[in-house]
Amino acid sequence: MLIFLIAALHWTSFFLFALALPVMMWVHFVITRSFLVIKGSPFLKRWSYNWRLPWQGYMPEQYVGYLTFSAIQFHVMWIGFCFTIVFLFFSPPSFTLSLLFWHIWLAAPRLWALYLLKRERKDGMIKFNKQDVSYYQQ
Repeated sequence: MLIFLIAALHWTSFFLFALALPVMMWVHFVITRSFLVIKGSPFLKRWSYNWRLPWQGYMPEQYVGYLTFSAIQFHVMWIGFCFTIVFLFFSPPSFTLSLLFWHIWLAAPRLWALYLLKRERKDGMIKFNKQDVSYYQQ
């Protein structure tokens, strides 16, 4: 993506690409944290910032309900897209494309995990380990 932005748009796209990552991580953090605060979730203290791949971002440290996690990811996806669309009118195209790229890059592993678990019962619990996702039924 970075090579495409530099070749297609301008060499300064490198800086905008690097800036878009912390901006989008902050947007994901704010959306997730706001959802947990508004919902009054007792799991609020069990969430922390994670830097390891593929689960970068604000993730649960322990078990989280499947429905809670899927609702959070639904909100993160759509509000993140709306945030990117707003930047479409006020920022350079390379920054907007970088925001879109990082938004999809950060959300893709979580959405893939939810897609693989879509046939499971909805009252289960999810736990994210270093390289996999565990699903538990109560």
